[in-house]
Amino acid sequence: MWERANLFNLLQSRVRSAPLLPAIEWGCVLARTVIDLKGLNCPLPVLRANKAIKAMAIGDEIEALVTDRAAPNDFREFCESAGHVFVSADEADGHAVVVIRKGGR
Repeated sequence: MWERANLFNLLQSRVRSAPLLPAIEWGCVLARTVIDLKGLNCPLPVLRANKAIKAMAIGDEIEALVTDRAAPNDFREFCESAGHVFVSADEADGHAVVVIRKGGR
């Protein structure tokens, strides 16, 4: 098993050949992308997030800013069906901030 210091050094040096499994096991986020989906209604927030997450690596996260009240539940259902991880949903300044992590499916 890798030590955290070794993993941190590998991630900082951006070694592309480092295995991703230890980072995912320890809950490390490799990258987080913020997408502004405010003003969009169902199903567009989930569809746009799905498009963005396809280009990401396993373990990367999307932070989606949404105003549609149904979006947090839609994202939760999307994660369950697509094999991703629903991390959180919080309210901030009149919109919701939904964080999802790309899973291995």
